Amino acid sequence: MPQRILVTPDQLQGDRLALSPDQSHYLTRVLRLAAGDSFVAIFENPVQPLDKLGPGRWWLVQLLDQGGQILGQLEEPNNTVPVTVLVAITKGGGFDEVLRQLTELGVEAIAPLQTERTVVVPGSNKIKRWKRIIAEAAEQCERSPLPRLLDPMPWSEALTLPWIEGDEHIEKLICAARYGEGRPLLTALQATLDDQANPTHWAIAIGPEGGWTEGEKHQAIAAGFEAVSLGGRILRAVTAAITVGAIAASVWESRDN
Repeated sequence: MPQRILVTPDQLQGDRLALSPDQSHYLTRVLRLAAGDSFVAIFENPVQPLDKLGPGRWWLVQLLDQGGQILGQLEEPNNTVPVTVLVAITKGGGFDEVLRQLTELGVEAIAPLQTERTVVVPGSNKIKRWKRIIAEAAEQCERSPLPRLLDPMPWSEALTLPWIEGDEHIEKLICAARYGEGRPLLTALQATLDDQANPTHWAIAIGPEGGWTEGEKHQAIAAGFEAVSLGGRILRAVTAAITVGAIAASVWESRDN
């Protein structure tokens, strides 16, 4: 598979693709591609640059001296896991790693949470940085579409999101149980696949450094969340988020085995 880069619809000019200076530098100086070589352009949403083909996200492009010529459509990998990870914002660079790893693991959406023990209040520049991290991780791991990054929100607001509050086809889980007090997350997710009326989506919540408060846990249970365990060890918030993504991806990808 040729090198992949993420592009936006405004770069399309018919069947030609305009490249930004950074993209041109990356392709020609870093990767040493020459005019006539091919690369893959990935759009976040389907586009139709060629009339004879239907809309698509992945397109094979031939590098030109200026921009690129779209040659044809490529089959997209089906590598998205139907899970939204609701995760408390961590201090320092830890949340950057959470976003990067959850993108690589294929989660469908990420909801940054502000909880009672969350101390970080992200500004617009930080959110732009988060989106850039997600885009770079998606390029690296060949995933499409990108995970949806929700706006940071208080925990109480997350519990009232329409698709969480009112959808019977969502399995809602909060990683809050002590080992032995609740089902392991792995068991809970596997059970949804065994159920004939299994949910179409998982929503899994991870608390902040210091853990959920009792009030926040009670709010979640009242909203229909089940408290589950991540095992017998106390995990850092960053480790817990990545563990959740890995378990969800493993269960989803093994469903036909």
